[in-house]
Amino acid sequence: MDKQELIDAVRALYLRGEVEAVNVYGRLEHVASGAEIDGLLRSWDRERDPGDQVHGEGLGLYNLHQAQRKEGQALRYGRQPIEVDQGRDPRRALADSAEREAAAVLAGAGFDVVLTPGYHDRHDLTVGGALRVEVKASTWRPAAHASGRYQALWHNKADLLLWLLADVGAWVVIPCEVLGERSNLAIWSKDPGQYSGQWAAYLGAWHIVDQALEQARARGARLPIQATF
Repeated sequence: MDKQELIDAVRALYLRGEVEAVNVYGRLEHVASGAEIDGLLRSWDRERDPGDQVHGEGLGLYNLHQAQRKEGQALRYGRQPIEVDQGRDPRRALADSAEREAAAVLAGAGFDVVLTPGYHDRHDLTVGGALRVEVKASTWRPAAHASGRYQALWHNKADLLLWLLADVGAWVVIPCEVLGERSNLAIWSKDPGQYSGQWAAYLGAWHIVDQALEQARARGARLPIQATF
């Protein structure tokens, strides 16, 4: 069964009420991204009940699933406070703290995590012996003629980007194939809850770690262990 056939089969089950929204992700996560499944659920909810406003105050099945998924991610990927060594270069200290935070969060979620030892490595973390992870951290940068932005420069080669918005403790989880040739990323809202731009779908999207690791293992990636967290 190819991707579209599987989507059509799950859609039929969902419209007949034989599968709940909370279970759709488990059936499709190996063929579609979380953002793509979100869009399918919104579309299917409109088909099943055209009067159900999934973006309104009331929780439809889609909204209920989103709340359940966020709760589950909060339990699995609970944030820890960032501690920055004030006696060092602030940018390097923030970067080091973000790397330790990312490693702690991933290890706490049950992954085997390896920290690369030097500043000039092509990635910062290895997850599950196969997934290369780059960690970035940004603080809010006010601007004279605009509200400001979080900004990250992207140069390294990895499979996954974990980008910490340090002022608010929010993580952006982006597969590197989505970044393409971009070298400059920006989020133009200090409060991620008010952000609806290009990277909004990746805010707190920790489920992507599982998907990216599965893809890395499918490619047969095997990375050396250098310094275990």
